[in-house]
Amino acid sequence: MLERKKGHIVAVSSAAGIIGAPYMADYTASKHGVLGLMSSLREELHALDKKHCIRLTTICPVTFDSGFVKRPYSRFPTILPVLTIKEVAQGALDGILREKSVVTLPCWVGYFFSWFRIFPDSVFLAFQRFLKHHPLPPIKTN
Repeated sequence: MLERKKGHIVAVSSAAGIIGAPYMADYTASKHGVLGLMSSLREELHALDKKHCIRLTTICPVTFDSGFVKRPYSRFPTILPVLTIKEVAQGALDGILREKSVVTLPCWVGYFFSWFRIFPDSVFLAFQRFLKHHPLPPIKTN
């Protein structure tokens, strides 16, 4: 891509990479790492004066029905829905074609995260806990 001076790198992270999710510390850390990787690549391209040649897009969906995870509990499933794979793919393609650097799905989730960052963490955490959108706790075995 550097030689051709053209390209587009797309990485899939998660909304959990932007904010923490209970019972998912390892997953959250890996998805936060994807955001860090893309941020670092963006800075490298800037330093190489290639930022206008190679585009970067990071996809950050909320939970989607991939068949790998259990449906999370949510107090308001219409506000924080479990997306279909088709909805995630369509949102990702739209963001790539628009050359967005970060695509949150649903799109309003990105505004939610940004808006709440102007408040102290306690306000953001209180609202996050009010929504109760998280996986069910692991089953204890003896």
